[in-house]
Amino acid sequence: IVSSVLGLATPLLFRTLIDDAIPNKNVRLLDLLAIGIIVIPLLDGVISVFQRWLNSSIGEGVNVDVA
Repeated sequence: IVSSVLGLATPLLFRTLIDDAIPNKNVRLLDLLAIGIIVIPLLDGVISVFQRWLNSSIGEGVNVDVA
């Protein structure tokens, strides 16, 4: 669920960037949006690694239980 929400957040940040930050020359908002655009993919990568680790851990546990 978190990964899906993060996937939707990036377009919303770009919308705010284009509609608000650039036309109003709001540098503070531009900085915050830039940080968000950088942090979201990093956070999504960490979540993906955790998901893969969890899936492999569960899969190996099932293999051990079956054997």
